Amino acid sequence: IQTEEVITKTSFNLDIIPATPDLTETESNMRATQVGLLKSLIEPIDKKYDFIIIDTPPSESYLTVNALAVADEVLIPLQAHFLAMRGLKEVLEDIERVKKGLNPKLKVSGILPTMVNNRTNISKTVLETVKNEYKGLLYPIQTDFSIRHTEASLVGLPIVLYEPKHQGSEAYFKLADIFLKKGN
Repeated sequence: IQTEEVITKTSFNLDIIPATPDLTETESNMRATQVGLLKSLIEPIDKKYDFIIIDTPPSESYLTVNALAVADEVLIPLQAHFLAMRGLKEVLEDIERVKKGLNPKLKVSGILPTMVNNRTNISKTVLETVKNEYKGLLYPIQTDFSIRHTEASLVGLPIVLYEPKHQGSEAYFKLADIFLKKGN
């Protein structure tokens, strides 16, 4: 199968290559020697797009390493939660390992706080800790916790189309603006 054959065009001007349940089985059968597999799938379509976004699970896996090996930048979404905070250090260490071997040009573009509830001490603590420990990486925007994100997923729309004036939509518009300005 060619990469172009699995691209799905959406009604909101976004092309996607959807994952399938078979992806879990594919990963369990992968070997370390197949770490460049994703690169060979992306190369034929690379020039057709301004941006290619690869969404990966927040775990050290062959699929994640494949994505890091082919990526230019990494945006790290960080839930404002204690366990996610603990995992952030591991993610950054994984990125450094990939930089030392598979992809020396890889860089972290930033950390985006998500599911933030400013009324809780844990959200405040996580944001303050990231700001202090990872200076310069914390984006000046965040997405707050809201049931609207779940509702948008249930109807199969991005939050920016489901409710464009929502705080989360506005945060994602600002994030897109940051990337577009950086790209010029």
